[in-house]
Amino acid sequence: MLSCKTDDDCVPKTCCHATECTLSDRAPVCDKARCGKKRDKTLDHGGKCVCTDGTCRAFTAKLPRGIREMGRDPF
Repeated sequence: MLSCKTDDDCVPKTCCHATECTLSDRAPVCDKARCGKKRDKTLDHGGKCVCTDGTCRAFTAKLPRGIREMGRDPF
């Protein structure tokens, strides 16, 4: 696959704390990955991969300040 057509064609580029996306046929093998605590500005907190003009892009979300400081994860 050279380009995406739908969001389903896109996946996180790395197993842990991804900030970029890639095509699903280039997905990393993550079955043995051990990731640490979730981080802001990554796909960990409700972010997602989207297909825009044939390119996979990451849409990351930053947690609201109060929730982040209390250690609560709304996702």
